[in-house]
Amino acid sequence: MPAEVQQRAKRRKQLCKTVKDNLQSFIETGLALKELHDDEHYLGTHKTFEAFCHDEFAISKSTAYRIMGSAHGGNALSQHGTYQTTRRGGVPEQHAQVVSDVKDERQIMRIVDKAAEKAGKKTLTTKHLQEAKDEVIPPAPKPKPDYRKEADALLGKLIRTLDELKLSEETFHQGPAATPLEALDRIKYMVAGEM
Repeated sequence: MPAEVQQRAKRRKQLCKTVKDNLQSFIETGLALKELHDDEHYLGTHKTFEAFCHDEFAISKSTAYRIMGSAHGGNALSQHGTYQTTRRGGVPEQHAQVVSDVKDERQIMRIVDKAAEKAGKKTLTTKHLQEAKDEVIPPAPKPKPDYRKEADALLGKLIRTLDELKLSEETFHQGPAATPLEALDRIKYMVAGEM
């Protein structure tokens, strides 16, 4: 067996042991999972990362990705001086999840600083971090609702109603309506007694 293959097999075994031994310590576990994934150590025995996680650790692919993301955030938080002085003990995974999608370390530092300001002398919470994150990185605006489907449905209902009432365009005594909206306007006037 070539030396490189032996080294990869040895490293894979070490990483799997780290994951199994530290499944409760999400930072170490996530970093080990990330290396297993990124360096494709799972290919020695499995075709997919999903199958590997299922067989080796009894976790789903989504759980593995969540842990990897949390590890990124937790690792960044654990290295931030302000965070270390405001939190006793390790980094809670919920805190890490708040910043898991933030790739820029400077933004994470600004988030932690703002969160520490918000917390003041109180214990830093997930809510403080989320509020700080929303200030530093405002969430994307929600798309404006598209009312076209609703308008089309209402227009279809109006046309069916007109058919049911047997109202034809001659009923309006002004000739054919150019558009359905014009027909609707004529009905409004007719109902109001202005026609």
